[in-house]
Formats: sequence, structure tokens, C-alpha cells
Amino acid sequence: MFKVIVSGNNIDTVSALRVLRTLVDLPLSKVIQMAKAISSLERFTLVSGVDEAYAKQLALELANVHVDAKVEPCDTDERVVRVPLAQHRKKWRLFGLLK
Repeated sequence: MFKVIVSGNNIDTVSALRVLRTLVDLPLSKVIQMAKAISSLERFTLVSGVDEAYAKQLALELANVHVDAKVEPCDTDERVVRVPLAQHRKKWRLFGLLK
């Protein structure tokens, strides 16, 4: 199994956002937040546990939009799309709404 590692450079461009939206079924605003969080990191594992063909295709699509991506072997067999965690967690408000 393989993983795709990206650097934060150019991950928040419109063309890179289009590639990210093929991975996760999220609204554009959430994908933009995800890209901004990734851009603040030097190195981020975007997907892991995928086969070599999938990893190479994704890395090629990212490279075509000028995002530094590389494929490396990984230990896990579980297919995972990783999302960076926010610095803060939401809290419940009075009427069951998240703040």
C-alpha cells in the first residue's frame, strides 16, 4: 500500500481545490478551509492505504496543478483521506447548536 504526501505550496489554488474535491465530498468552503490548513504545514499525508496506481494518478493530478506531491509506501491497508485538525474545537451552545 502507498500514501501521497503533499507540501503546503500551491495547495490553495483554484485548480488544486478542484483536485481535492475529487477526494472528499465536501462543500467548497470546507475544502478551502482544509487547503488553508494544509498550506500552513510543510508536509502532510493526504491519503494513505491506497494502491500504487491510485497514488501515482493522484500525485500526477496534483503535480499538473503545481502542487508538490510524492508517493511513498505505507504500512496501513485501510484507505484513508486525512484532514488536518483545527486549532480549536467547537462547543455546544444553549439550544444544541455548535459554536
